[in-house]
Amino acid sequence: MTRPAAASSGVLGSLCRHATARCSRSLSTTSPSKSQSQSQSQPPPPPLRGLIIGSPGSGKGTLSSRLLAAAPSIHYLSGGDLLRAHISQRTELGKQAEQVIRDGGLMPDETMMNMIRTELERQQSDEAAASSSTSAKMSTLLDGFPRTRRQAEMLDESLLRTGSDAGPPVNLVLHLDVPDDVVMSRILDRWIHEPSGRTYNDRFNPPKVKGHDDVTGEALVKRVDDSPETIKARLQSFRKSTQPMIDYYRRQSDEAQARAGAEAKPRPLYVCFTGTSSDEIWPRLREQVAMRFPGLFVEK
Repeated sequence: MTRPAAASSGVLGSLCRHATARCSRSLSTTSPSKSQSQSQSQPPPPPLRGLIIGSPGSGKGTLSSRLLAAAPSIHYLSGGDLLRAHISQRTELGKQAEQVIRDGGLMPDETMMNMIRTELERQQSDEAAASSSTSAKMSTLLDGFPRTRRQAEMLDESLLRTGSDAGPPVNLVLHLDVPDDVVMSRILDRWIHEPSGRTYNDRFNPPKVKGHDDVTGEALVKRVDDSPETIKARLQSFRKSTQPMIDYYRRQSDEAQARAGAEAKPRPLYVCFTGTSSDEIWPRLREQVAMRFPGLFVEK
């Protein structure tokens, strides 16, 4: 399993996957056609404001990496990576998070929301500074946040305050539904290169040299929370806390389709992918994102 590559700006910038695809445009001396003028007068499509959710070990990192490779302008933000950065830097938040994670619990909702909001604002500021447009809109994929219904409500409130289009605050929820026995096997066989976040698995993604990172040759480690007892506790905690959040977005999706009527039903906000491998899920996930946000994808 491979985590998305990281950028290097900002105190926690190494956690944020941000690459911007730029396309050159040719200049024309002829007048635009009627269809071109109509197209130019239409508002641009809203940016992706997406979530990828699933239990620990469900493949969120692997599938996010593939999505970012296909659509590199998406900004990626992992709540788990942010927490691990605080832990490695021995911040007060990191010390609190270390104990909570070791016990298989979840961080307080307000703490997580403040951390995510700060990083989203930093990314948006960087995007605006790098863009020639004063109204640049950033496509974002959140991984591992929100995890509770309250976090989902807080995220919606935050996005509604900062958003400028008429769409929903979150416009795509990708739910990875992977059996617990598969998740358990993946996590127990997992090794991490902590500085980069690269992830390996003894069974299906082993390093070229056992125990060492493919890129740097540095030693791989096990996460402190990758023990059978902690994994079971995390899975139980995940089911208990996230099911109300999943129901929250599923209801939003159903209500939007009901309001639209039979003739013009929008594509569902919430999409669930069931499978036992990332290779099985990836083609369906890519298709769902591409149908809604085709402009994100880079032709190869």
